[in-house]
Amino acid sequence: MAYNTGNPIGSTSPKDLSDNARNLDLLALGNDPSYPDRKGVPRKSWKGMEGEHDADQTRRENEFDADQARHESEFDVAQAERLVEFQEFLSHSGYETPVDYAPGLSITRVTQQVRYLGELYRPKEGVVPFVTTTFPADEAKWISNGDNSLRQELADPTNTLVAFIQSGAGSVPRTVQDKLRERTTPLDKGATADGVTDDSAALANLAAFNGVIDGLGKTYVTGAITFTGKVSLRNITFKPKPSFAGQVLVTCSGDDSFLDITVDATGNGITCVDVTGNRVKGTVTTKNVTGIPQAVGGTQSGCRFSGQHCQVLVITQNFQKGTSDNDSIPRAATADLSGAGTGNNNIISVIGDNQIAGLVCSQPQVYVPLINIDGLLDNGIYHLGGNLDVGDATFKNALDETVVTEGTCRIRKMTVIDGHGSAGIQNGNLTIDEYIIESSNPTRSYVPLRSRTGNVTSNVRIGTLRGEIYLTDVANGAGIFQLLAGEVTDLVVDVLDLKVRYRAGSTKVLMNDDNGKKVSFGSMAIELVDDTATLTTADKFDFRIPPSITKQSYIGPVNNVSATGDIRVVNAIQSLVQIAPEMEVSVTNGPYILQENTASPCPRRVIGTGVPTVGAWLRGDVIEIKAPFISGVSEYTCTAVGPPLTWRASKWVTGRGTSASRPTLTANDTGVSYLDNTLSSFGKPIWWNGTAWVDSSGSIV
Repeated sequence: MAYNTGNPIGSTSPKDLSDNARNLDLLALGNDPSYPDRKGVPRKSWKGMEGEHDADQTRRENEFDADQARHESEFDVAQAERLVEFQEFLSHSGYETPVDYAPGLSITRVTQQVRYLGELYRPKEGVVPFVTTTFPADEAKWISNGDNSLRQELADPTNTLVAFIQSGAGSVPRTVQDKLRERTTPLDKGATADGVTDDSAALANLAAFNGVIDGLGKTYVTGAITFTGKVSLRNITFKPKPSFAGQVLVTCSGDDSFLDITVDATGNGITCVDVTGNRVKGTVTTKNVTGIPQAVGGTQSGCRFSGQHCQVLVITQNFQKGTSDNDSIPRAATADLSGAGTGNNNIISVIGDNQIAGLVCSQPQVYVPLINIDGLLDNGIYHLGGNLDVGDATFKNALDETVVTEGTCRIRKMTVIDGHGSAGIQNGNLTIDEYIIESSNPTRSYVPLRSRTGNVTSNVRIGTLRGEIYLTDVANGAGIFQLLAGEVTDLVVDVLDLKVRYRAGSTKVLMNDDNGKKVSFGSMAIELVDDTATLTTADKFDFRIPPSITKQSYIGPVNNVSATGDIRVVNAIQSLVQIAPEMEVSVTNGPYILQENTASPCPRRVIGTGVPTVGAWLRGDVIEIKAPFISGVSEYTCTAVGPPLTWRASKWVTGRGTSASRPTLTANDTGVSYLDNTLSSFGKPIWWNGTAWVDSSGSIV
């Protein structure tokens, strides 16, 4: 772009220097016969001069052909000599490093430069060679060369001439070179960054770099690359070479590095990133991994952690299972000790979309603030050992186990949406503070907890388990707690509040546990919904407590409801099982803790100021009188729902007084007692038999 400032000749403006450089380039190399200089004056180009020369030469040849024939041979020889001299001149036309002006300098070339009073000069053509005396005496032999020299120095990649200063107070001057070297790009090392060409060699030149590597948002094809320096990789995407598979593509071994990278595996079975350095932070996005058969349990993942004290968010998209099963499943992230790493105390968050498997870990201590995965076909969290602390876990459309623990695992909140699998325990300790299940797909059933094959002993603590599930099929065992593999020694649930939906073929066992030693439920509320409209009270849905409890257990208030089938809490009547007051039990078949069945609801106990005459009261309902009088009724019990409603006084406030102060009663008030001071100064006890007051012998008094 030409600036055309119009500044007078001799200007040192960088814009004029840029225009002069552009004009000189056009005059020397352009195809037009002339070009305007920065003052607008047309100047003949080398091409133009050659054209005019050729035209004149042709004219002279035509005019003097006869006379010049004998000179052609001599001319050709001379022209060849001049061409050689011209090419030699061009090859030596760069200006030499200036020296300070002093007497006695030998000037033999027009490319030599001297510095006098801060200005640069070169010898005029036709005056060399000569030896300097004093500048005033030699001044006629010199021409200013500042502009030309400056251009040459600016073109030198080692120059530090141009300054830079940041805006704002406190800024200090720096060179532009220093400023530009704050960060580098793979393009500086020769990368093409077209997403097709192999850039492995260029990236290898950055392997030990310390500082910021800016990918400029471009994609680089590479083989295995390890960054060993304290590097900040930003805005860069890596792709494996077509033949690359079964290996780690990008390794970050530099401590305190920062990652903001994307790896597109393009369908290859690889581990995209391996973080072996310590205290590495950032975000790793990986996508399009298709597993290949490798090792059982899978060694392919989006990001693997072998270092310590790292804090990384792993984002995955479109991970697919290969041709085999468990040995070709790529995980979103792995933090285990299966290799030579000594990883520990890592903080890993995972967000996955269309992600076949989530996190695998066995390090001594791992914290997962967030894991949110949609589309699981394998484990969401596979905890093989150590301590795992999870903040918020959400699994949507999970078609296998949401969590499996073989260590000590605590999840602050876990939400399962339209799952079709279970949470599993195998020789571990699992705590879930808040467990939410949302089900809207009747073709999927989710078991909140089951003990896995291989379990010997485990412990589970759940704060709140609430939501809605479709009961699993009969062949899959119990619908809520399936704990038959090994022993879940302690199962403690503070609040159980579930709606369970029965479909054709669903199990009728809600909990099955033969080996547990302690089972405690702070409160239990199970609502059975019959989606088949076929259940009757003959259909029993059993919540089976282990039959041989050996540790103090507790069954809190039970409020299980169903309009059709019966829900029964089985094996609850044991010496070490404390049951909340006023729980209804079956004494003829069981004993069981019964549900609140709409066909035979449990009586209620309320407080009132009198006996109601209308309303949907139940036989056995009790009204406690709010402000009873001495010798008055303090409680009524409904004995018939009528109509009319029939209430009978079932408790009185024992009275004391004279015979004249005895209360007036009816035939329905049999059993009221009274202490008669007239019959005895200490108060003789008497009772109302429905028609008269009698003493302990039955005599009317």
